Amino acid sequence: MGKLGRALVGVLVLACMTGCVTVVPQSAEEQVRRRAQERWDALVAGNVEAAYALLSPGARQARSLPTYRAMIKTGFWRRAVVDRVECQSSEKCKAVVMVEYLHRGMLVSTPFFEDWVLADREWWAATN
Repeated sequence: MGKLGRALVGVLVLACMTGCVTVVPQSAEEQVRRRAQERWDALVAGNVEAAYALLSPGARQARSLPTYRAMIKTGFWRRAVVDRVECQSSEKCKAVVMVEYLHRGMLVSTPFFEDWVLADREWWAATN
């Protein structure tokens, strides 16, 4: 095989390697877990805008960003980890987030239950 033939084989192998990669779709639970963690990471960091952007379109329509910002007590949460996600249907899930915060100088951990809904092929926090 000449140089041209080896080059062609190399190009074909490379094309197959890049084009043959299988993308495994995430389950609803995995998608909600990722988005819920992203939302809580934003809240812990005090990034109200990023947390607001993950609210459902209906929640954002009902409450403006300035109103939402006034509701959020930034600096309150110390850490948040999505513990589990349970989907009741193909369009509604509940995320259980273990949230840590300071209360009277003590670190407290409590579960926070957050509803998530599927709208326009994306998962959104339905609770504020």
